[in-house]
Amino acid sequence: MMIRWFFIGLATFLFLGSNFYYRVLGTEWLYGPPKWVVPADDLMPPLVLVVFFFVLLVSQFVKAVNQEFVNRYKSL
Repeated sequence: MMIRWFFIGLATFLFLGSNFYYRVLGTEWLYGPPKWVVPADDLMPPLVLVVFFFVLLVSQFVKAVNQEFVNRYKSL
């Protein structure tokens, strides 16, 4: 359990450190520009698929909750 929290803290620290380095200090001279900057055209198809998946997931959840509600209170 301690190893898990250590890695969570390390990832959080590195993420915040990289954001501070590139956005607050605004420096690119030491390591160059950040590597995770990609054009939006590359990200749109996966994002659309993820949104579609979440809409299906939420609709299935709502359908299941409604069905349970109907089954539970049908006998009353």
